[in-house]
Formats: sequence, structure tokens, C-alpha cells
Amino acid sequence: MIHFPLAALALVALVTSTSCSVGGGGSDPVESAATPPADQPTSKGDPTADAVADLAAHTGVDPADVQVVLQEDVTWRNGALGCAKPGSSYVQMLVEGYRIVLRAGGREYVYHGAHGKPPFRCDLPDPNGAVGRAGQ
Repeated sequence: MIHFPLAALALVALVTSTSCSVGGGGSDPVESAATPPADQPTSKGDPTADAVADLAAHTGVDPADVQVVLQEDVTWRNGALGCAKPGSSYVQMLVEGYRIVLRAGGREYVYHGAHGKPPFRCDLPDPNGAVGRAGQ
């Protein structure tokens, strides 16, 4: 029973640290890379295949006509994943993820994501959103 106070203290510290987040303060919502937008389910599939399927669905292009220009692992600077929305706050921590560039109909489309999460199209990618390629 002598270890109970230590275990209780450790549990309180764990709960406190996991419930804190860095954000804009007040009642501003904080978007996290750990939580996909409500309209995007968690993905356990291939992010590139998911991105191709999304692009085909939104543009009407045949998936066979979508070319993968780039697929790379990157470390994002924060929960915005290199695609911040104006007025939004994000978790301020490094996030391991990926960047995918697709070409269809003579136009390039950029998709970003965090490992284990589905990709999303980023129409205005931040050129400084990533620290670098993962593993560098």
C-alpha cells in the first residue's frame, strides 16, 4: 500500500498532461492532427490510393488518369499539417506525416496527412509547413 500515493500522483500527472493543449486560448477550438475532420474517417489504407480516390471523386477524373508526381514522408511543424486555415488554432508539436502531389487534367493537386490518418487536399500549402523529410 506504500506505493499507492505515487501511483495516484502519476495517474493525475498523466491525465493532466494529456488533457492540455496549445491553442489560441479562450474558447477557440484547437485542431489536432490526431483528430481528423468529422467528414474524414480514420484511414488504415494506403494514403496515396485514398488521395487518388478523393481526387477522382471530386473532379470526375478517372482514377487511372491520375498520375502520382510525389509521395514523401515529412515532419510537419504543427497540427495544421502544412495547411493552416485562417483563424484556426493548432496543436504546437512536430507531427510525422506525408505529402502527396497528384497530377490530373494538366493540373497538380497537393494532399497532406499525418501517419495513420487519411489524406486531405490542401489548396494553399504552406511552403514552410514541414520541418523536412521524415528521418532527416
